[in-house]
Amino acid sequence: MAPKPGSFRGVCLVLLLVLILFPWIPQRATYAATMDDLSEPGDYQAGFRTVTVTRADATTFEATLFYPATSAGENAPFDLSGGPYPGITFAHGFLSEVSYYTSTLEHLATHGYFVIASNTYSGLVFSVDHAQFARDVSDCLGYLVEQNGASSSPYYHQVKTTAFGASGHSMGGGVSILAAEMDGRIKAVANMAAEADTDPSAATAAEDVNVPVRLLAGSCDGITPLADHQQLIYNHANAPKQLAVFVNGVHQGFSEGPISLPETCDAGAMEKSKQLALSRAWLTAWFDYYLKQDASLEELVWGDGLHDDPLVEVQSAAGAAPKTSTPTMTPTVTPRPTRTMRPPCTSDCKYYFPFQGH
Repeated sequence: MAPKPGSFRGVCLVLLLVLILFPWIPQRATYAATMDDLSEPGDYQAGFRTVTVTRADATTFEATLFYPATSAGENAPFDLSGGPYPGITFAHGFLSEVSYYTSTLEHLATHGYFVIASNTYSGLVFSVDHAQFARDVSDCLGYLVEQNGASSSPYYHQVKTTAFGASGHSMGGGVSILAAEMDGRIKAVANMAAEADTDPSAATAAEDVNVPVRLLAGSCDGITPLADHQQLIYNHANAPKQLAVFVNGVHQGFSEGPISLPETCDAGAMEKSKQLALSRAWLTAWFDYYLKQDASLEELVWGDGLHDDPLVEVQSAAGAAPKTSTPTMTPTVTPRPTRTMRPPCTSDCKYYFPFQGH
């Protein structure tokens, strides 16, 4: 049947009216497409190898180094084509090990980062010195500096030593805050399900961290509950700062670890594959914006689209330029008012996981 005269014109008028009333729709589509892109591997392959890091007292520890490579796998050839690359130091969670985060750390490597993760306190280690762990996380950056300056190193002049970040999960998320407080080389922090009650307190340390901080959290986290941990750190942190809560996300959704908890503990409706994909995108966007100084991501990192994603609730404060000796990008986009947080989940891991908060 042929369309009635004027029907096409009517459709156009309706579309125009929709765009006038809801101007965020095309922006939201662009936002989703770009975040989906950032959740996928980047332009490089991911290589990894075990390295030895030396502390100030001459003792050593092992760390796993992930890096851009020409092929994937252990000891794969380093890809010099995009260097020098920024570096990120990563801290694993309590009773966890670096291998639990392989897909996330390899993902960052494919996007052009050195990612170095300390293996100290790895596995079933119940007594952790959080301050020492933070020093080890800082010393991992020292390893990158040394490699950058050693003519015999495959990474000679390939590390962008003015662009270091810190990340971590759970206990390691809190440790990444402690490391950022003590190490002025760290220019941005983005972590997952960060613990607030490390010793010393990550929440208190956040008051002295003057670099951009993005906290990723799960609304159904039963191990480091949002209200007691990530919200507390956010409240103490300086701007620029963000708290991004994955709706129905859980604590173990940020990890690929084997820990299996009962349905009544750390339970949420978000699939692990989706939570990991969101984590990869949100980490990559933050570090690309602040460490690679990618101004094209300003709308993605600070724009209105953040508040239109039904899977993520965002609190944010752009603030003024952070007090760093090296210029750091400060957003010019003013975020929209934060929406009301969804009701907290009722799951509780204290009975099943007595070491809650680590």
